[in-house]
Amino acid sequence: MDIHDAILDYLYNFPLKVSELISPDASENLNREPLGINRELLINELVYLCEAGLVTLCECSELEAKKCINENEQIVVSMTNRGGEQWESVFKPNWKNYTNIVCELLEEEPHVKVDLECGDRAIIRNMILDIGEDVFIEPIGEILKIQPWHPVYWKTLSNGYSVSFKMFEDYVDLLGEFRGKTKWKHGWKNTNNSFIITNM
Repeated sequence: MDIHDAILDYLYNFPLKVSELISPDASENLNREPLGINRELLINELVYLCEAGLVTLCECSELEAKKCINENEQIVVSMTNRGGEQWESVFKPNWKNYTNIVCELLEEEPHVKVDLECGDRAIIRNMILDIGEDVFIEPIGEILKIQPWHPVYWKTLSNGYSVSFKMFEDYVDLLGEFRGKTKWKHGWKNTNNSFIITNM
């Protein structure tokens, strides 16, 4: 795979700080294949992507990209719409199969509030059936239509679907297992570490 496309694949889901991209743990943290290049080369490739209009640096012009990165590794790198088009041409995403899961740990009880979005209502239904009713604290609410839908920060689609529910914390990994099995792009790896968990 081209190194530029590999870097874009690190950025498709959310913007990252330069320090997160050049971290030795970046591959493991983001569940991607290692880039296989050193810090200096990675910075040079980021500058190239910026000058090509495929990524943008927060509060920094394309002409000053290298200077900004060298002076501040906390600067945020985002994929542009053009970068997104390039990423899509390589990884061929099926957005109907894309699932976004955000879990919030509730302090007062060992429960988790889950917000789930997907491009296909049937996938949400199948996930709920696959997991089983016993793990949910209360009956599942209505699956709502989202118009427009933003599956990732740079992509807008005409519609998607969402549902919210509470479940027992011990069963949260079941969400990741199901999502990992739902292949939606080239190079998608089955993993439990495929959703965001936050503390309320």
